Amino acid sequence: MNKTFTRLKYIFVAIFLLASGGVVAYHALWVWPKQRCEASGRLWAGRWMKCATVYSIETLTRRGASEAASAASGSGEIA
Repeated sequence: MNKTFTRLKYIFVAIFLLASGGVVAYHALWVWPKQRCEASGRLWAGRWMKCATVYSIETLTRRGASEAASAASGSGEIA
């Protein structure tokens, strides 16, 4: 009977240590990087686990807001 309790004690301690390690690994790989990313004002892409900076379309195309609006409205002009 004493052997059984000792074995069960070791099994429960091992399960507890594995679960605790899993929680720490989850926080280290997912939660803390997301918090750091969002604290710096950027967006977290959870699917790829990347921190991204948001750019406006005007910055990417190097056009003004009025030029982008006229191009999107289909004015017929080809730039």
